[in-house]
Amino acid sequence: MIAAGGGLDLLDDQGREEADRFAAQYTALRRKEGRSAAYYAESGFPELAAHYHPIDVGALRGALAGAGFEVLRLEAGIAWHWWKGLGRLRRSSFLVAKLVPAA
Repeated sequence: MIAAGGGLDLLDDQGREEADRFAAQYTALRRKEGRSAAYYAESGFPELAAHYHPIDVGALRGALAGAGFEVLRLEAGIAWHWWKGLGRLRRSSFLVAKLVPAA
């Protein structure tokens, strides 16, 4: 029984899993943006945070392919703190792509 003015939402398991996955990605993206804003502020360049646009590597590969590029090499970098103040491991991102002439 549904109370007056109430609603009923039906989601199958696949729809629920997809919604949960999207919510997790959105939350992770917001965390990345927050960490980047803090990093730029601590570095003395808070205005650079407005130019930070994280992207999923798969989405980048797809966008490049859709624009006519052949991706020759695409590596996603990492930056992680071992413990605050002890050190930092970094590996830069790297992209090599070439424009494929239209046939």
